[in-house]
Amino acid sequence: MILKLSKLQLKAKTAREKALCTILDFLENQQWYLTPAAEFTSPQDSSLYRVICFQIIRNFNRYQKYTATLANRGLKKVDVEAQSCILLGLAQLELGERVAEHAAIGETVELMAFMKCPHLKSMTNACLRRFQREQEEFRQSSAEDSLSLKYSHPQWMIKRWANQFGDETTLQILEANQTPAPTSLVSSPKTTPKQLTLALEKQGFELADSAYPAGKKLQIVKTQGLFETEEFSKGLFFVQDQSSQKVTNLCVGIKKDKTLDACASPGGKLFNMEWSYAGEIKELVGIELDEKRFVRMQANHKRLKSKAKLLQGAFRQLDKDAFDLILVDAPCSATGNIRKYPEIKYLRDRKGFLSNQVTQLEILNELKAHVKPEGHILYATCSLEQDENQDVVRLFLEANPNFEHVKFAEGEEILAEGFFQATPNANQLAAFAALLRRVS
Repeated sequence: MILKLSKLQLKAKTAREKALCTILDFLENQQWYLTPAAEFTSPQDSSLYRVICFQIIRNFNRYQKYTATLANRGLKKVDVEAQSCILLGLAQLELGERVAEHAAIGETVELMAFMKCPHLKSMTNACLRRFQREQEEFRQSSAEDSLSLKYSHPQWMIKRWANQFGDETTLQILEANQTPAPTSLVSSPKTTPKQLTLALEKQGFELADSAYPAGKKLQIVKTQGLFETEEFSKGLFFVQDQSSQKVTNLCVGIKKDKTLDACASPGGKLFNMEWSYAGEIKELVGIELDEKRFVRMQANHKRLKSKAKLLQGAFRQLDKDAFDLILVDAPCSATGNIRKYPEIKYLRDRKGFLSNQVTQLEILNELKAHVKPEGHILYATCSLEQDENQDVVRLFLEANPNFEHVKFAEGEEILAEGFFQATPNANQLAAFAALLRRVS
């Protein structure tokens, strides 16, 4: 199939053909690569492709069960070509009005000709037409399934979260992860949330009421065309999830005369710090090791007319004992961002969490010399895993007795241990944060 897949990828033109190749690659190689929008002939094709792919990966376990039932045999006995087409058809049939049912079945079955598998056409057609007739029965049967099948998450992942957060919060996480991520905005000091809301609503954008920040309607329901608006080009807002906005708010009351964002790209926390604490920060620096990510941050820096100083490269170029506050948004597994990147739940394991832990500790140990005595490091991730959060803090403190953990004041999303932990819900993704102080 690998050789066949490479040939299919070269000749794939339509949204369904490209989606088929993406799913085949996932089934065969456990790889998930989305085709860039520039490779489609129209925005509509690109949109359909992404909707189908995300619908499949978000519901993969459940659709695999449906496939076995429809084919009346174990999955190992269903050709991968048939599996991929059935998955495509199921996704489209569950998208409702977004895709016409005749197209969802007819054009998907015709993909067998694209793959040169005409002998599988009849079986695939029969499976999809049966699901079309019995959709409600299939959904009712899913209500009795295990959480792993019902919400299409690996059982080991659910068990970890249940042990850490409890059953109720874990169920909330699973339910949130099955829906597309919300898009939240941060408004520039050059405008107000109300002015920005009115300007976007006049252009037809729908903004939803959100729980945070209180009283600010800065969550966009549909983003199509948002980044072509005058407000965007003038730098009157940028996109940042509400959980990340909350991390910035944790810096209230901390000295930040000279502040560093140590893993800065694409710049969300850097620019939010600049806008939120303009009267408190005398020098703001953002550093990024990866050159491509740095270029992306530069573009945002220019659009937002930021005055922050940008550096590209390693931490060793920084002065010792230089910063009052260092923000470390550490690279992680991003299991708190599954609703945005649903493939994460199938491409992560504890070995990877522990590998990330090594990197995270290396970053903290490199940066510790660059924070002033009595200065702070705000360590943050978008992970739900203790391996990458609490354990990193514990291991760092054990090895560095000249640092101490400063507990956040009691409040919503503050754990008993004094850490900040936002979990996915209707309004946000996840974020973890811990505050460390260098003792004189």
